[in-house]
Amino acid sequence: MKLWMLFLPIFLLLVEGSSSYASNSFDFYYNQQRPGGDYTNYDVRDVDECARECERDRRCQAFDFDTYNRRCWLKDRVPEVSKNRDIISGVRRGGGHDEDGGKRLPRNIAGLRIQKNIKLFGGDYQNFTVDNVQECAQACARDDRCRSFNYGKERRDCWLKNNVPHSEHNDTVISGVKDGHHSNNEHQTGNNRVGNMRLEPNVKRNGGDYTNFTVANVRECARACDRDNKCRSFNYGKERRDCWLKHNTPKGVPNNTVISGVKEH
Repeated sequence: MKLWMLFLPIFLLLVEGSSSYASNSFDFYYNQQRPGGDYTNYDVRDVDECARECERDRRCQAFDFDTYNRRCWLKDRVPEVSKNRDIISGVRRGGGHDEDGGKRLPRNIAGLRIQKNIKLFGGDYQNFTVDNVQECAQACARDDRCRSFNYGKERRDCWLKNNVPHSEHNDTVISGVKDGHHSNNEHQTGNNRVGNMRLEPNVKRNGGDYTNFTVANVRECARACDRDNKCRSFNYGKERRDCWLKHNTPKGVPNNTVISGVKEH
């Protein structure tokens, strides 16, 4: 008998034990990324090590493992998923929850575009307590004066607004905007630079996409590309606030509904 045959059963047992640990603790999603909710990140050897780090941390509800850079991103919530062929995401079994108390939020409620973890500043004319974000959205939809709202996840307070003011990221708030209206700062490009990114209003670059997700404004999309070593350019859709990261820099063409950005070093 050859020597390697003696060690084969032990090797298979070890592999089986490693896989069973991961599968018993997490649900894995291959080629999928969950942008947002990160509170720490570091280098690891493989996805199992990333899962073990999340398992040991009670705060961790989900993770992204970057197979290209072998980087582990721990998350304190379970954000909406998007496609990314370089990422394996994991969600803690029995402990993971979505951003509205375990319920996945629809993108539109009663004609209002729902914005997870986005707070609108100013424009309030009425506030009251509700049971959930759906009730807040419906109250805004019934009121002709209302253009947008904030819903506080912790206190369940609903703030109706007569305009669509400046927006910023906030993990404790869900906001909503009536269809056909936009935030005052949503499409502003400022000095046309964000970090290493040069912004190009009304320009679209077709092709090269490797992931996409929803953001609060174009500057958040630019920062996401700037942080990602793989990203060379992006498209930001003004209407849907969708951010498309690209691994190359395709030719730009005129498009009034898009802002693109190109990384410069």
